[in-house]
Amino acid sequence: QIATMSMRLLLPTLMFLTAPAMAQVATPTEWTDAIDGNRLEEGQACFALKAGENVIGFQRETISPAVSIEGPAWSIVSEQVLPERGITFVDHFLLDRTTLAPIAFHSILNGREIARLSYLNGRIFGKRFDRQEEATKSVDLAPEGPVLDGNLWGPLLAALDLEYGMQLRPQTYQYNNGLGNFVINVTGVETIQTEDGPHEVYLVDMGFTEDRLTTYLIGK
Repeated sequence: QIATMSMRLLLPTLMFLTAPAMAQVATPTEWTDAIDGNRLEEGQACFALKAGENVIGFQRETISPAVSIEGPAWSIVSEQVLPERGITFVDHFLLDRTTLAPIAFHSILNGREIARLSYLNGRIFGKRFDRQEEATKSVDLAPEGPVLDGNLWGPLLAALDLEYGMQLRPQTYQYNNGLGNFVINVTGVETIQTEDGPHEVYLVDMGFTEDRLTTYLIGK
């Protein structure tokens, strides 16, 4: 099984790698065909968050089946705690169970609501808190084509039908940065040693820009 995690706050604390150029380049529409939300499973996982060799916090992620107005969905709650930084994030995602298309998103930072979004009829609307300007701002935009929520990483990687050489550029919306794209490159396959013995994993470089990518090990 693939352990899931969502990464947002922690990108500056991890080692960034520049992914090498690859021959296969996905078109803007191919990424939707690579996602199968039915690969996810109900459950809960907890992770230690590290900066180098130091544990700086933990993350707990809970995936539960749900039903939206449109149909079957996944409810995903991601809790991220970094005690030394005085940071506690709680994010709640409601996603289409097959496509992982976002339906709703809600985020709380240290007890304060910082984003509340709905995705409906091709539009994204709601409110977000601008921490630089200390002001609440409205969100209302209509992206061209399908979009993923830019705050959710692990379950997306777990739902992808990965293969060596794959390059995907899903369109995303992230409440701090607006519309953009994930950069997802499958750069290799390795065998690692686990408590249950050797296990093959994909090496997946992921980020928002080509020059700041984090490498993830995703079980085959």
